This record gives sequence, C-alpha cells and structure tokens, in this order.
Amino acid sequence: LGWHLVGKLGADLSKLSGGELLDISFRLPEQAGIDMLETALSKGADIHAENSNRMNALLQAVYLQRNDLLVRILDLGGDPLQVTSYDRHEELPKESALSFAEATNEEGALTIIRSHLARKEAEAALKSMNTLAL
Repeated sequence: LGWHLVGKLGADLSKLSGGELLDISFRLPEQAGIDMLETALSKGADIHAENSNRMNALLQAVYLQRNDLLVRILDLGGDPLQVTSYDRHEELPKESALSFAEATNEEGALTIIRSHLARKEAEAALKSMNTLAL
C-alpha cells in the first residue's frame, strides 16, 4: 500500500517502467491496484514500456485471477486476442488472453473477455451501420 500512497502524494509514477508499474499494481489489494494503475496512467506512465504491454497485463491478470485489473485493462484498450509473450513468467505461453483463460479454465476471466469481445463487435457493427446511413 506504500506505493499507492506515494503515488497519491504526487510521486512521479510516469518514470516507472511498464513492468514495474504492473508488478506494483498487481501486488496491491484489488481497489488499491486499480487506483495505482489509474494514478500512474494519469501521470503519463506507459504500460507498453520495457517488454510490458496491455496484452502482457491481460495475461498476468488472468494468471493471477485479478479480474478487477482485467476489466480495467480491457477498458484501457487491451486486446485479448493479440498474440504476445510474457517473459517474466515462463509458465505463461505465447498466446492470447482468451486462449490462456480457456486453457486454465478461468471462468470469471472467460466471461469478462467474451463480454468485452461481444461489446466490441456490437460497437463495430453499430459504427458500420452509422457509416452506411450517411
């Protein structure tokens, strides 16, 4: 919780590498982890930095069963179908967050990812319909 408080007190969280930011966020209790991620991003931190990106964060969220951060990272533009590797946990294979959730049978993560994909498909269809209507 110390890092969370340091961030709230105005520390320059944008200087953290993507990996450091995610490691700290995932180690904090649920709401504190989300707050840390939000605060750091609002201060200009980039979770794409240093071999860490939104997809790696998605894989880590599924792996650690942190559905709170899974939802937030999806909201920030994470793509659960993007293929990538996560080099800090060798047991995480090079695959999508969706296939990883399916392989580990993480029902909560599967539900969240599938509903996210369904929402994205619906948004794309609506955008396409609106374009055609013009």
